[in-house]
Amino acid sequence: MYNIRWDTETNGVLLTSEQGDVQASVRPVFFEELDLLGFNTRGFRYPRVEGPLLWAAGRAYYYRGEKIAIAHGGGFYEDVDLEILTEIRDIEPVNLDEVLEKNIDKIHFYTHDSMNFIRSTVEKYKDKVDIVTVSFSGGKDSVVVADLVKRTLNSTNFVVIFADTQLESKMTYDFVDQFHHENPKIQVLKARLGRDQTELWGKLGPPSRINRWCHTVYKTAPIRKTIKEYLGQEKPTVLLIDGIRAEESARRSKYDNIQFGTKEMLQINVSPILEWSSLEVFLYMFLRKLSFNQMYRWGYSRVGCIICPYSSSWGEYLSRRLFEEDVEPYLTIIKQNVESSHIPDINNYISEGRWKSRSGGLDLDYGGNRAEFIVDDGNLTIITDRDSPNFWTWLKILGPIVKHNNQGEIKYEGEIYPITQVARKNGAKYIIKGAGKNIKFINLIKKLSNKSQYCISCQACEAVCPTSALTISGGLKIDTDKCTNCFNCANYVEKGCWVAKSISHVGFQKVKMMTGKGMSRYQGFGLEKRWMSYFLEGDDWENERTSHLGNCQISGFKNWLKDAGLFDKKPTELGDLFVELSDINDNFMWAVIWSNLSENSPLVNWYSLHVPEGSYSKSELVNLMASFRGQDTPNRTDTNAASSLIGTLTKSPIGDILNQGFESKRGNEKIYSKGAPQETPDLAILYTIYRYAARNERKRLIASELITNKEVTPHWAFCLDYNAIRAALVRLASKYPDLVHVEFSGNLDNINLSESETAIDIVKRYITDTIH
Repeated sequence: MYNIRWDTETNGVLLTSEQGDVQASVRPVFFEELDLLGFNTRGFRYPRVEGPLLWAAGRAYYYRGEKIAIAHGGGFYEDVDLEILTEIRDIEPVNLDEVLEKNIDKIHFYTHDSMNFIRSTVEKYKDKVDIVTVSFSGGKDSVVVADLVKRTLNSTNFVVIFADTQLESKMTYDFVDQFHHENPKIQVLKARLGRDQTELWGKLGPPSRINRWCHTVYKTAPIRKTIKEYLGQEKPTVLLIDGIRAEESARRSKYDNIQFGTKEMLQINVSPILEWSSLEVFLYMFLRKLSFNQMYRWGYSRVGCIICPYSSSWGEYLSRRLFEEDVEPYLTIIKQNVESSHIPDINNYISEGRWKSRSGGLDLDYGGNRAEFIVDDGNLTIITDRDSPNFWTWLKILGPIVKHNNQGEIKYEGEIYPITQVARKNGAKYIIKGAGKNIKFINLIKKLSNKSQYCISCQACEAVCPTSALTISGGLKIDTDKCTNCFNCANYVEKGCWVAKSISHVGFQKVKMMTGKGMSRYQGFGLEKRWMSYFLEGDDWENERTSHLGNCQISGFKNWLKDAGLFDKKPTELGDLFVELSDINDNFMWAVIWSNLSENSPLVNWYSLHVPEGSYSKSELVNLMASFRGQDTPNRTDTNAASSLIGTLTKSPIGDILNQGFESKRGNEKIYSKGAPQETPDLAILYTIYRYAARNERKRLIASELITNKEVTPHWAFCLDYNAIRAALVRLASKYPDLVHVEFSGNLDNINLSESETAIDIVKRYITDTIH
């Protein structure tokens, strides 16, 4: 990938190995985009020609190396504001022939490098695969890859496959037909799910960055099915040549140009233009005089679904202006879902992209949990909303089953588990004896229960079965002779089923605000630094005769320690870790304590989630607390609880170091200021995010939900804003790539946590690094 310099002579660009003039991705700009933005109405004059007129880097527009305008805003319901930075002028087209001539050597270099890679890779694996395919989206990258493959291989040695998601634009459909017409010797396959997208939006809810069910259902599954039907094979091995480029996202920048077993199928993914820039792709197309999708002429930087949780506000602005009739049915579904949440300004909610962060079915009228799981006396009880015969069928992927009427048993990893089915008025109850002792078994059973309760035959799990043992269309069938017990169909998505993940309610436990001991269970005492030193030193603080504390203080302290997750009749694992650390001044320890208290203590939970940043006197806190509990006037509970809170803030680092209640004076009255923290350790932020992820039962998050979801997150516990959380995550991802990976390029704000690590592992990592 070369750097870019402006060439004022040609109104063009120069590829260079030296330092460039611009860091952002650069694309050509055509007259259609200028008309759409109103350059002509602002006085600019330019010809309507086939070639480009300007260049865009991000939202900035350049003419002969000069930034002449910036486009601000945009969205489904927001117009773009064009800021002009220069005098009005005539715009002459890019001298494309000279631009190509000046860059010809470099274009040839990266072109032949990619062609040699395709040739050598196909030669290496041709005898190990059943088919060579080229992924074709109708975008510029797939056009270039198809042309490179056509120049490298015989047309009979590969096929092009286009996944029709039903959300492509008319321009994309027209271009796919045009490509087919211009390349009659190339076999073009079209993969399409025979169910309308609006139907599944209605059943699964709109896709989001967390619930990206659309990719599996409308791309992966149809492609796999189409290839199987084309070859007449149940277990084909595929070499797929794609147009993935590292420049497109931080996640893709970590890809290798050959990946094995991706997308849960027997597949080798080959990415020959992984290192190409967007500009290099366009220059190749111009040099080869390739036709391309007309969407690029209107300003799209990427081609895909015209409404997508990963699209930018600029892309949404273009889609609404150009394809309003096609977009409107999906916006209507989003609006209907948002209305059920009683959000006042729906258009603004959609324009801000807040629908893209939906993590469950809480905001959906039809959302909800259809299965309840209870572990008691070593047995697992499953209570379901409906009596589905598919439950017994799904059990086949775990091992052999025997069933007679409502009794049965399953053999899993050498153990036999008896199962009893009991009919309910609405649904069924299943009792699996002995299952409560096997966590792995329980987790798989939960996922299979979800699959039996939520299945709408979307065929997503069928697509990830590597042996074709599983079929969904025409009714659930599992061929036990083909099934290898790989559990792909259960583990490919959280909760085991895209529908369950998309519309079930988030399974976190809320702290209950109680009228009695819940708020004032600390006997009016705070969690003092001095008391914590007794705990860390192993002092005999519990012994009423020898302790430094009185009976009431010991009782209050025990409740603080329990809510902090440090003590429950004896020190917990977390408590033992901090005893090992044995540093009363450690800010990480205090931040973890505060995070846990925000989650477990009704008093601190109220303070963290319901008291805005600001300064408060004790009487103001007492009144706020009474009002929150629904009391007309404060009582002793409120006064004692406020004393406990203030004692914690003033007699521990939580108040001043973490800045959650810094004491000062307002006249003669003491006040306590809650605001942006001064020294919140990065690993404590990550610990809090891991706790949030555990409550929500998923490891794939987006940064914005840590602000918008009113739960214990770094924002609500520590008053960290979005930029502070994002900066901390970038530092953490650099230092601890095994714990967290982030994608903060373009409009992405994805957080990917380790599937194997937990919050307690964060503490262990910190203590290991600190002590050793």
